[in-house]
Amino acid sequence: MSFARTARALGGIDVRSIGREPFLAWMAAYPIGLALLVRYGTPWFTGKVEAHVDLTLYYGPIVSFMCVLTPAGLVGFVYGFVLIDDRDEGTLQALMVTPLSISVYTLFRIALPVLFSAIAVMVCVPIGGIAPVSMLKLIPVAFCASLWAPVMALFLVTFAENKVQGLAMFKIVNVVTLAPLAALFIEEPWQYLMGIVPLYWPARAFWQLADGDSTYWVSVLISIATQGVVLAILLRRFNKVIHR
Repeated sequence: MSFARTARALGGIDVRSIGREPFLAWMAAYPIGLALLVRYGTPWFTGKVEAHVDLTLYYGPIVSFMCVLTPAGLVGFVYGFVLIDDRDEGTLQALMVTPLSISVYTLFRIALPVLFSAIAVMVCVPIGGIAPVSMLKLIPVAFCASLWAPVMALFLVTFAENKVQGLAMFKIVNVVTLAPLAALFIEEPWQYLMGIVPLYWPARAFWQLADGDSTYWVSVLISIATQGVVLAILLRRFNKVIHR
């Protein structure tokens, strides 16, 4: 079965699966709310604390956390729960006797979160508004950030025994998104030690883009490479989950 036919067959199922669980539907819409909070809440708060700190210096990092990293993580969370449903309902095992190959199914489960999270970033950053960047240059940053979505999804389905455990794991792993913000308070070159956390690189790419630094491409490429390694490891574990 081709990827296009797989998308048609499973896409509708995914929509129904997410739609019948209000919590997942709410999580899918949450990034827009965060972007609106950034747009209207950040300038207001900046005015309140301007006598003590100039928050405008941190607008790039704020947007990177709220409008770049968080949407990708939330999309990954939603698709992680979809995969857990597939696993617990026996869908993965049933695929063994259908025309749909495991490789095509896996590609679909990786590609769709990447697509949706990249779109979310491209939508949320302009809505956030406080760190305007070129939409064309934002595309590679959105793509490298979106790789976090399938990483999160595969992590949840391969390590969580059920949805309750998946939610707990998501909360723990979500702390990782704070690592790039912590890097702001570490001087270079020591800051690069935070690069062991894959999310540091898409965040840094956005900071550089917002500052007009043309070398943001380097961070984009490192981000793709580091998250690609993590994704490859999780795919091997996912393959074991399917066949056990």
